[in-house]
Amino acid sequence: MEQRVTIIKKDSDDPNIAYWASQTPQERLSFLETIRKEVIKSKYGIDPGFQRVVNIIKR
Repeated sequence: MEQRVTIIKKDSDDPNIAYWASQTPQERLSFLETIRKEVIKSKYGIDPGFQRVVNIIKR
């Protein structure tokens, strides 16, 4: 997967910029989390989360 960075001025007429600028930080993070889960599932074929559960007990 090739990573690419594009620099765009704030006053650009791009509708994507206007949309994301109108979202709250919580909404942006929520969407980012959704994308993260989709990428993990498509790349590794598993649901994201803990792969193992460990119980630690004091003796």
